[in-house]
Amino acid sequence: MPCKEKDESVFNIIFTIFVVVAIIASLIYTVADSSTTGNECLAKAKQYENEENQTKANSLYQKACDLNEGTGCTILGYNYKYGLGLSKDINKANYLFQKACKLGYKNSCNRSKK
Repeated sequence: MPCKEKDESVFNIIFTIFVVVAIIASLIYTVADSSTTGNECLAKAKQYENEENQTKANSLYQKACDLNEGTGCTILGYNYKYGLGLSKDINKANYLFQKACKLGYKNSCNRSKK
């Protein structure tokens, strides 16, 4: 019996270490994925686009726009206009172009008219 107890103890230690590592990895991923500035959101959105995950990219463009990053509003407006990763919505696209224009992103000022 003493050998069996040692085997179970080793298993319990290894299992505990595995669980702790999994929790730490999860926390690191959560912190790394929580962007705090519009520019950080844009950079991560581009990474997701490169990985062909347009849905995740659009959610980060939305977050960038919410943080008053005009580029994020413009790109998201374009994606709504052409239905890239979401349903086409010309009204939403125009709203986003106008918001970007008000934020000083001059390239968006005429996009809503096109």
